[in-house]
Amino acid sequence: MAENRFNQIDRYVSGLMADEELVEFEQRMRENLGLAEGVHLHRDILVGMELQFMRELKQRLILSDLPEKKINWKLIALIVGGVAIAAAAGYAVYYYYFS
Repeated sequence: MAENRFNQIDRYVSGLMADEELVEFEQRMRENLGLAEGVHLHRDILVGMELQFMRELKQRLILSDLPEKKINWKLIALIVGGVAIAAAAGYAVYYYYFS
């Protein structure tokens, strides 16, 4: 019965009910507060899921538009080369003064 009720609520919220069934279901909602609350909860959940999906999609689109960061290999080579030259010069000075 609960699964049948869920399917009915889902078809109602999705707009898939036939006119005759729709009138009967709306009458039952007016008579049964729990059913009406179930319909509103179901609708709220679907809206929340759609909103979350749209937020995630928007975030993915924003991230896909960002340019990729490229590594500046020339700058890295210059820095490494400078450090190597400074180390060699430091060693030469140390060796010259302390030997």
